[in-house]
Amino acid sequence: LLSIDGYTILRKDRILGEKVRGGGVMLYIRNTLNVIVRDDLVSDNFQECIWCDVKIGKEVTLIGVCYRCPSSNKTNEALFELISKASGEGKIMLMGDFNFSDINWGRPESLDDSHAFLKCINDNFLIQHVDEATRGKNILDLVFTSEENMIENLSVGEHFGTSDHQIIRWNMLACKEHLVEMKRYDYAKSDYDLMRNEAGLLNWDERSEE
Repeated sequence: LLSIDGYTILRKDRILGEKVRGGGVMLYIRNTLNVIVRDDLVSDNFQECIWCDVKIGKEVTLIGVCYRCPSSNKTNEALFELISKASGEGKIMLMGDFNFSDINWGRPESLDDSHAFLKCINDNFLIQHVDEATRGKNILDLVFTSEENMIENLSVGEHFGTSDHQIIRWNMLACKEHLVEMKRYDYAKSDYDLMRNEAGLLNWDERSEE
């Protein structure tokens, strides 16, 4: 029922606990992509997340998807530790429902280190791209990258099925390989005797008057 032709499913179902309904995370990866699941980026104290390396061309991007239950503040430190560990890998994109309704992403001037989650994000130099409400009046579903120009055309759309959250769409620029043609002179192969002879034939007095 959940399968999509041409895609591999990575999923992490919720382990029954204090919140039984809903939860869990899932990631669809196109079969043509080279993907390595990062089992080392796991935590017993924060289990609703998936991490994997996606290789496109010569570039590897660490992709993460997380769900943070709004009533489980005890998992915050584990989430922050995972984000810090993942950010040390290099190029990263992290997305998910983080349920921090007390953060107003629409007011950049309020996004300081007084909030523990914001301090984690700022300390790891991550950039958050969603600035429209994704559930009611709140921006709960977030997209972070390690580089500002990694994604483009992000938009918040309609509700997802029966969920009260709205769909976020964007394009990820995963590989940037540009060939630039440049001319460089090989001075080591120059004929300096010829250049000296040519220079000696010039009337430098006339040229100095021009």
